Amino acid sequence: MEDLMFFLITFVSIFIILLINYFVKKKRGTLKKSREFLLLKSKFKLSKKDFDEDKLGLVFVLVNSLIIAVTATITTILSDDYIWQIIIGFALLMILIYLIYGSIGKALVRNRKK
Repeated sequence: MEDLMFFLITFVSIFIILLINYFVKKKRGTLKKSREFLLLKSKFKLSKKDFDEDKLGLVFVLVNSLIIAVTATITTILSDDYIWQIIIGFALLMILIYLIYGSIGKALVRNRKK
């Protein structure tokens, strides 16, 4: 039960921080220059017309919050040694980013062809 509470608190706090960051970037007009958009454009060869920046930006806020919260929760559950927490957390973070952003990119490519 403590782990679930830790996950929820982490998720909600990271979500609020990233959501505020999203609105600031949207107001400044620098949303399309963020790393997530640049990664998807270069890796999957997408153009601006292939996705809606506002909706995809909110998806990125949700996905990034989920990735960070899952990584933090799993690393605190698995080990008490700080070195192992850092190693496991970094590996888990890279795996989750690769899998989730790959899935988002493939979904955008699939929707582009239709």
